[in-house]
Amino acid sequence: TEVTLHDKLAFYGELRDLLELLGNLLDNAFKYGAERVRIEGGAIEPERSRPGLWLRIGDDGPGIEPGQWSRLVQRGIRGDERTEGHGLGLAIVSELVSAYGGKLECGASDLGGAEIRVTLPAL
Repeated sequence: TEVTLHDKLAFYGELRDLLELLGNLLDNAFKYGAERVRIEGGAIEPERSRPGLWLRIGDDGPGIEPGQWSRLVQRGIRGDERTEGHGLGLAIVSELVSAYGGKLECGASDLGGAEIRVTLPAL
């Protein structure tokens, strides 16, 4: 696991929301990653009194096909039936990010698998 967190990194919200968001994203990364998971985070507009936050979580697993992303953020939809889960994790993350006025994106990680990107604006 590689973790890179930049200075002035803060989350201005409910602790349980941050734990839910990170818990679901890390659970997926470790579940689907083969050997490596990378976690990165930093501040958006760090000069502000309440900066925003960006996070990237990538893995070296099979990745997510581009056409599947919009389905995977729906409740009850699972990307892989061979592993345990209820298909709620990414839907919960999507709802939390939306509630904070943020953006959730998925793409390819340079590790070979999926990379989930979260941006939460400065307040």
